[in-house]
Amino acid sequence: MKKIVSLLLVVIMVFGVIGANLSSSAKGWLDKVKPIKFNTNYTLCWIGKDMTVDYDAFSFSIPVQGKVSLNISSEEKNYISSNWTNEFIVYYIYSCANTNDYLLKWNYKNDDSNGYNSALGVYYESYSATLPAGDYYLVIEYDFDIYGHEVSGKTYDLLFNYNTTIPKPSGFKCTARTTSSEKVAWNKVAGVTGYQVQCSDGGTKWAQNKVTSGNSAVFSGLTAGGKYKFRVRAYKKIDGVNYFSAWSPTLNSCAKPATVTLKGVSSPKHTQIKTTWAKAGGVVSGYQIYYGKNASFTLLAAKKNVSGKSTTSYTGKNFTKGRTYYVKVRTYTVFNGVTYYGAWSATKKVKSK
Repeated sequence: MKKIVSLLLVVIMVFGVIGANLSSSAKGWLDKVKPIKFNTNYTLCWIGKDMTVDYDAFSFSIPVQGKVSLNISSEEKNYISSNWTNEFIVYYIYSCANTNDYLLKWNYKNDDSNGYNSALGVYYESYSATLPAGDYYLVIEYDFDIYGHEVSGKTYDLLFNYNTTIPKPSGFKCTARTTSSEKVAWNKVAGVTGYQVQCSDGGTKWAQNKVTSGNSAVFSGLTAGGKYKFRVRAYKKIDGVNYFSAWSPTLNSCAKPATVTLKGVSSPKHTQIKTTWAKAGGVVSGYQIYYGKNASFTLLAAKKNVSGKSTTSYTGKNFTKGRTYYVKVRTYTVFNGVTYYGAWSATKKVKSK
């Protein structure tokens, strides 16, 4: 009887009832326990005579609650004999903490309920269930109660799949930004190995990829005012394989827009103030101008948004004749309905004519 050295763990999915003991003849299975791995296809083979029972037993651990699925297939529709009981193979799942009562039981029935995959030319059955984190035993009972027939070298394939149901990170947001970088952070997910975080190229491709054990990451080399998308997912490494959560909702965020250079302010006509600046670099939706009645701008006279990156001047009207005003300018970028501002320029003052 070959070893299942497989992710039999998934077998947990074998639907069953809770409670009840394995037959007393099964007490020897603990001596046959061997470790198994996840997500591997194995062929099982048994040799026995009627009225006998044999077992394979395996140990496995579920570090994170997950969904397991069991797929059984054979090229033979009836790969024992035409005279057999409906429960010649029984799967049991035990908690390592209690081997007196099984948690799950599933009876394989080799009858017309089997599906048929015409492409592969095999008969199959599939089952799935969810198992919480913990240490378990898988016990396979072979019951040779087949009315005087000997079973010799009969085989079938078992494919066990395990996918953790790791919660996706929540609270994903940008916590700091510069003109060339953004720092993103999220809430920690208990029991995981780490996180994979991605940043777009400003378009549709995920250009930057980071793996971290912490709950934040910094992406650099960004364009000032650039429009970027970010996403994060958690993962757990089990037997050398990384199992991932779903991706978080996509985070839309801009790098800080560039700082604009204020070139000059003047009052070309009665009650008018003209402001000029140099075209800013990076991605710019427009410019915002503040007019203050004092240098600290605690007394704001007016403000104006001017759209267009190439716009480099604006003339405001209806200012008070003879009054001194303080002027400053900053860039802004609009992305997904949110406005992001650059740093303020230096301040210049002018007296209105």
